[in-house]
Amino acid sequence: MNGGLYELTPRGGNWPFWAPDGSELFYFSIAENAFFAVPIQMEPAFRVGAPHKLFGGDYVRGGGNQWDITPDGERFLLIREIRDVEAREIHVVLNWTEELKRLVPTND
Repeated sequence: MNGGLYELTPRGGNWPFWAPDGSELFYFSIAENAFFAVPIQMEPAFRVGAPHKLFGGDYVRGGGNQWDITPDGERFLLIREIRDVEAREIHVVLNWTEELKRLVPTND
């Protein structure tokens, strides 16, 4: 590969992330409110495939990556926005660290 710039998507993308095996580059398209994958071939020559839509939805967007992919490359981990849900209960747990110490003792 001789270096240079390569256009991966004609409409732009945000929060790019490599597949664990390096075979694809994932990104989020704000314009299409969806996640896409672009196949990438490194050997014997560098080639960029056509982007294809994976899925869309209302996911939390903010500074930096708000998502990740599992090490096996099979699942995406996202924060999904929940709208029109009314909170009915709030549970407050006091001294939860003491309970944690009781359940998971250390060898100190």
